[in-house]
Amino acid sequence: MLSELPINPSRLLDTINRMPSRDILWSGREVHLLRKNTFLLQLFEVCFSIFDHADGPGSLATRMVLVSGWFAPAAIPISLLSLAAQKVPKKHNGTQFWRKLLHSLTCGFSSSYSKRSEVEASSMLLRFNLARSSTKEGYFHFNELIKVYARKRGVTGAANAMVQAVASRGSLSLHSEHVWAACFLLFGFGNNPKVVELRVSELLCLVKQVILPLAIWTFVTFSRCGAALELLRVCTDALEAADQAFLTPVEKWLDKSLCWKPIQTNAQLNPYLWEELALSR
Repeated sequence: MLSELPINPSRLLDTINRMPSRDILWSGREVHLLRKNTFLLQLFEVCFSIFDHADGPGSLATRMVLVSGWFAPAAIPISLLSLAAQKVPKKHNGTQFWRKLLHSLTCGFSSSYSKRSEVEASSMLLRFNLARSSTKEGYFHFNELIKVYARKRGVTGAANAMVQAVASRGSLSLHSEHVWAACFLLFGFGNNPKVVELRVSELLCLVKQVILPLAIWTFVTFSRCGAALELLRVCTDALEAADQAFLTPVEKWLDKSLCWKPIQTNAQLNPYLWEELALSR
């Protein structure tokens, strides 16, 4: 950071110490890791604030870090990471005090960098040591502390964005770990609860494009029958739950032939979608 900003070490240290801690839920297995590294967490927030000041609220570099926590513990393809980050809603949090402080801290920095492209945002993450290059070209590694903090920080839509990115651009042969991670977020396995909720139409699309190919590929390529069957089981459970929701009465009315008639269920309201759901099960 000292090589990137016109600031001396004592002022940087003072800025980090004055950075307020995020209001996050201190629970779970990772709580000890976070509690003993509070200074680093404040340093992360300073970096995010610098990125956002230079590139506007919700910079691509910041969102790339925050969405990284939902990927598998493996090298992450930068293109997939960037796509997921672009799907995370921008949100600006910052008081007038911190905006003034960061303006003085980053004087000359923001003028040197315009809007960040994927390449520029990736370069910033490397230069600020929030990510490190992988031996595989075009891939990043993130420290486990950064990934844990990204998950605990609870950015709205980050997990959902990861699932959507993997569904649209993920490759079984190249990104199988991250495809499995998306399935864990969507269905939950064992004692792990599901994190992502999709609309029925999105779930059906994911089943056809990701879940079924993954189950077949897992069995054919690795002969992992148990893993493939478990994936199909939790997928079927999700489809059955969606089917039950479709059969639940809803309060919606349609005007037909100048008469108001009640639509009893979502299945009646969306017959084609319900048929697709039944066929998928």
